Amino acid sequence: MRTEQENLAASLCHLFNILPLWGLLIAGAIWFQLREESRRVVLHAQQAMIFNVMGLALVLIWLLVGLLAKVVKYVSLPLGQGLVLVNNGILLVLGAAYVIICLMGFARCLGGQSFHYPLIKVER
Repeated sequence: MRTEQENLAASLCHLFNILPLWGLLIAGAIWFQLREESRRVVLHAQQAMIFNVMGLALVLIWLLVGLLAKVVKYVSLPLGQGLVLVNNGILLVLGAAYVIICLMGFARCLGGQSFHYPLIKVER
């Protein structure tokens, strides 16, 4: 596989990772198609899939805390509203960081540089 094609395939794994669940499916499809041809693309596809699952886990936690906030609202309205504001603020900050990290991975891989997501270690 040519280097330009490897760069494009690896960068697409990171770009489509912005879309929850779809990024997981697309990175999985790229991994499945190129698992025998390019170790570099496999590494980036695996990282993208793991990072997407982490993003989905964050969304699940956000939903659970949102449900908890609804229950807390019945007990104490100000506390419940504060919990909702904090929960949504954290989601906004983490969501923006998630998108920026994915775009950084896209740009670096397209340029032929190595990229590793924070907190993720995939063995070569």
